[in-house]
Amino acid sequence: MIGIGYATGSPFGWDGRSATLETQVRDSITTGAMSMRETHMPVKVETIERRIGAIPDYVEKFNAALPGASITLDAMAQAIAAYERTMEPGVAPFDRWIDGDEGAISESAKRGFVLFDNKAGCFACHTGWRFTDDKFHDIGTSTTDIGRGRILKDDARMRYAFKTPTLRSVALRPPYMHNASRATLYEAVRHYEREPIDRPSRSPLFEPVDLSRQERLDLVAFMQTLTGVPEGEPAPKLPADWNPDGTKQSAMWGSASTESSRHVPPFLRATEGAN
Repeated sequence: MIGIGYATGSPFGWDGRSATLETQVRDSITTGAMSMRETHMPVKVETIERRIGAIPDYVEKFNAALPGASITLDAMAQAIAAYERTMEPGVAPFDRWIDGDEGAISESAKRGFVLFDNKAGCFACHTGWRFTDDKFHDIGTSTTDIGRGRILKDDARMRYAFKTPTLRSVALRPPYMHNASRATLYEAVRHYEREPIDRPSRSPLFEPVDLSRQERLDLVAFMQTLTGVPEGEPAPKLPADWNPDGTKQSAMWGSASTESSRHVPPFLRATEGAN
């Protein structure tokens, strides 16, 4: 999500199924992607709307941001997408080095940057200050998931193609690839040494590269310098704890019996008969 507000003119998601951030949020809520980590089935949209509408602090904040608007799925999507667009990367050691601080990154990372921009060819897709072209490429990560081809059915070049992710703070976000098939950055680098799958959709930008162990380590060292400081923002102060009926809870998120559920907002927690 880092720098996602700058990704204009490109659809969102690994396969580009969402034309806008608002669409992506709506789809995540309606399909249960935002609630099923903690529940066995999606929480119904009307249940989420009702629960949020019963929390006075949320009602006040929605009225301030969207005067006169009801708390609906569309309003929630608008609010979440607006927040996502504010996710700016912090200043990374790499940025300080580019600005002239030679001691900001290691010699290994400097060698890695040279490899990134030359021999390894990473820059072809991971370009610009966000280190992404926001485009879709088949780099041979799957033989079953057709990726962008599911959306653009008539474009053979988009079969098995997935969106280039940003490398900003990439060291903080393992595992890697759209299917989490590479556990570490080192393993991700090794992927590009393999001969790509020979098929019509194969990205012409993907040419296998022969790297030594030290060169792999140098590339990893470079990518580790892209972590911003500070990274992200402190967790926002959530509205006071209210039950769905508008009464105040006596404990954080109610009287949940497990530690994990205490960290789940009540409007995303399933309750018997409410789903």
